[in-house]
Amino acid sequence: MKKVITTTLVLLSVLYAFSQKTHLTVRLKEQAPISAYLYLNQGSTQVPVDSIILGKGIFTFNTTKLEPGIYSLVLSEDTFARFIINHENVEVSTTLDALADSVKILHSEENKVYYRFLNERSIYNKKSDAIDALLSCYPPKSKLAKALTKEKKSIESSYNNTIRELINAPGDLLSSQIILSEIPTKAPDNLTPEQKHQYLIENWWNSFPFENTHITNTPSIADKLWDYFDLYYVDGISRQEQENYFKRAIDEVLNQPTISKEVQSFFINEMIKNFAQSSHDALIDYIKKNYLQNTQDLDAEFDRISKTSIGHIAPNFAIESDSTKTDLLKLKCKGVVLVFWSMNCSHCQKLLPELKKKYNQFKGLGYEVIAINLDAYRPAWRLNIANNGYQWINLNVQNPYNDPITTNYNVTGTPTIFVLDAEKRIVDKPNDIKPLLKAIDNLEMKK
Repeated sequence: MKKVITTTLVLLSVLYAFSQKTHLTVRLKEQAPISAYLYLNQGSTQVPVDSIILGKGIFTFNTTKLEPGIYSLVLSEDTFARFIINHENVEVSTTLDALADSVKILHSEENKVYYRFLNERSIYNKKSDAIDALLSCYPPKSKLAKALTKEKKSIESSYNNTIRELINAPGDLLSSQIILSEIPTKAPDNLTPEQKHQYLIENWWNSFPFENTHITNTPSIADKLWDYFDLYYVDGISRQEQENYFKRAIDEVLNQPTISKEVQSFFINEMIKNFAQSSHDALIDYIKKNYLQNTQDLDAEFDRISKTSIGHIAPNFAIESDSTKTDLLKLKCKGVVLVFWSMNCSHCQKLLPELKKKYNQFKGLGYEVIAINLDAYRPAWRLNIANNGYQWINLNVQNPYNDPITTNYNVTGTPTIFVLDAEKRIVDKPNDIKPLLKAIDNLEMKK
């Protein structure tokens, strides 16, 4: 009887624990009313989780069944802070003036470790950059250069010891795994540039926790992946040759011996999502053929992605103005430059002014530009257009996560660019102004 009671109590305690909500409490110095949003970071994608209106300077997200990972508390486009949530209550204090930089962890072992890592990394990078700047001013064999080099090694050694301490922090902490995934790969100083490049390719993933399924719920995993692909980029070669190099990168990532199915699936989806926005459609077919043989449930997704491959007619959508409404496919012109952009995208802020310089020339040749903005606050978008004098066709999509236009065009980031011919067939998906201009020149040569 005593054993039965004990077992029952244990079971009830487990059920109670799993039924409890996880609290994220933020204490602001200010008491201004403002809206706050909580997102889960899954690589380059932010998944909406919850929202709340702040009032008295203290607010709490009460949530259940949250996946362990890094969450972004967002107050505006450029005001956010990140926290690890992993089955423990989190309480922090901060200020509106410096939301991320003034964070103090009041309760959360995960975030105490994580924020110590962020602080130590920031200090190390500043010191290392300062020494590198000084070293560039002196001959390598001078006494001062040798002293600076010795100091840099000392700083690096101290930093590495701290990182090891954080990785080995007591408890099964997700923060330790996240730190492990964010450690940059560094080649030995005594290697030639070519040897360093090869060293990075061979050792890039040495410390990455491929077996940890929760590592997919972090923002840095996407940066880690695409920085690795950059190692395989070769300037001046053909598209097919470049794709052969990228296939090697794909194979290296997806064939890691300890990779979990969840992490492999994340990398596959991340690759497909980004390749769908580029001109490397052959890489999507390569992944489907070699890594997704039995995926009937993904057939519809691949069919949707294939509709924005080069050679396909672009998905149609309505173009509205104050007085008229027409469809993309009915637009009479020699071709279309279709640009998805946002105001907080630094690349967009460089691209659009360059495109503006060429717009009158495009228009004279018979081409049109359609710029689709993805910002939610339309008054700011209209003011931005007016201030910059963008005279092309301007559209705004307020909910890019669910809008049919962004969904049909597989838009997951900005800028995303498509060049269409007179029949609205996709002829190129450039990523900057130079390849965009080249695509237009190629269309002109075919006339």
